[in-house]
Amino acid sequence: MRALIDKILGRSAEQYFWRGRSLAAKGRLQEAIATLDAAIAKDPTFAYAWDTRGRVFGLKGEHERALSDYRQAVSLMPNHAGMLGNEGYGLWKLGRLDEALSVLDRAIELDQTHANNLAIRAHVLVAKGEFSQAVAQFERAIKLDAAVVDANYYRALARFELGDQKGAIEDLSKFLEARPGDFHGLYARAAAALYLGDTTRAIADFTHAIEREPGSTSARLARATAHFFAGELDAAVGDCDRIIAISSTFAESYFWRASAHDKAGSHDRMTADFARYIELVPEPKDWREHNCRAWAFYRLGQRERGLVDANLALGLRPREAAALDTRGQILASLGRREEAKADLIAALGSNPHAFCAADAKAALEKLEHGRA
Repeated sequence: MRALIDKILGRSAEQYFWRGRSLAAKGRLQEAIATLDAAIAKDPTFAYAWDTRGRVFGLKGEHERALSDYRQAVSLMPNHAGMLGNEGYGLWKLGRLDEALSVLDRAIELDQTHANNLAIRAHVLVAKGEFSQAVAQFERAIKLDAAVVDANYYRALARFELGDQKGAIEDLSKFLEARPGDFHGLYARAAAALYLGDTTRAIADFTHAIEREPGSTSARLARATAHFFAGELDAAVGDCDRIIAISSTFAESYFWRASAHDKAGSHDRMTADFARYIELVPEPKDWREHNCRAWAFYRLGQRERGLVDANLALGLRPREAAALDTRGQILASLGRREEAKADLIAALGSNPHAFCAADAKAALEKLEHGRA
């Protein structure tokens, strides 16, 4: 039937190509792939058809197939910076970071004004943990093409990792000017504000994010955290209750509800929730989970077990203010004053605006006056 239609209408590979692009833009990905298949069948040397089909496979999350198509396109047009950039993108999505950088370097050498390739290279640098270089690369991309809106968002994330929360907020505000109400932008800006101790701004942005995506448990948990540090304990408990009603195994909601009960003096509720958190996180995956377990064990009176997790958290994130504060508090409770002072001073030096700063200052003052 297709052959008959082609014969009557005289469809060319280029016509199939443009039709495939149109279908992809409308989100009709499977139809787009079938149409691009026809373009390639008509003309196997049509590099743009291979490249576009690769992008459609990428949109479907089929990155191996996408990379294969990108490479076929590059074999047909080896000096096309955009196609090389797409190959680099495919390698990045597959976690093949060094290969991605090599390909992207070739693409940028061909065209140093290709903002999208610079932005992709910055993403790869973020994935490698090279945040300073990533920020500089995003900067170049934005200067070349201000329309690369997402570059502001991702540069903000890199700045956050470098401890430049004020810079992150500036970038996210620019991003949100172009994309008002974007959930991820609001969430990230709120997180940066919370890290700086600006709970009012954090709660406002988290609330707007929840309005955009009411089912988001991560945004509601983050708001619960902000409420906690603002001293709004009932609001913190309320957010955690909502999360637990949705998912009874959401571990962090028990941690923050326990913390709120602890501060409110509800010892029995605190004990139950911290015990539940430990039960749900038997093998921590990252520094945050180790740090939360350390604090939970500490508040349950199991200080030596807490110290083990605190050390593991700092092994993964040596300069993290929250982890330094946790270990400092535990060491103080164990009578190891000088070690505790060193950790608490380091916590304040790492980020004097961190949400844990008030507790760290209070604990340090007790130690210096011999009251711990």
